[in-house]
Amino acid sequence: MHTQIVSNVTPMEHNFVRHNRRTSLSVGVGDTGRERAWDVGVVATNVVQRAWLRGDFAVTVWRQPGLDASPNAQTFMTGALGTATARIPFAGDSGPAKRAAVLLVVGYKSDGFVRGERLHAGPIVRVGVTYHP
Repeated sequence: MHTQIVSNVTPMEHNFVRHNRRTSLSVGVGDTGRERAWDVGVVATNVVQRAWLRGDFAVTVWRQPGLDASPNAQTFMTGALGTATARIPFAGDSGPAKRAAVLLVVGYKSDGFVRGERLHAGPIVRVGVTYHP
């Protein structure tokens, strides 16, 4: 997950892999014409690695103009988003069931712009199915 604060922001993203776990650190800084907007995010995959469960987490913190702020606003708000993702494989040691899993994402986001998320604060709950050929 990545936060985009204002246009003309070029985020930096750094990835680290160790023991089949990828950690991604992203940093973005924006020029609003007033105060500097910024965001910092961490995504860690395979934090939990069990035969029956894989788990990831993501956290993003930002400082940006308010959602209803005028273009020349000087008031900034700080916000955050946090999610945990679980992939629970279907039963079975072979065939398609071994490669399919239930995907569950839970978390919370405060007011602010994050690409792919709603603008206002609220819980995040997603349920789906994954399949790896």
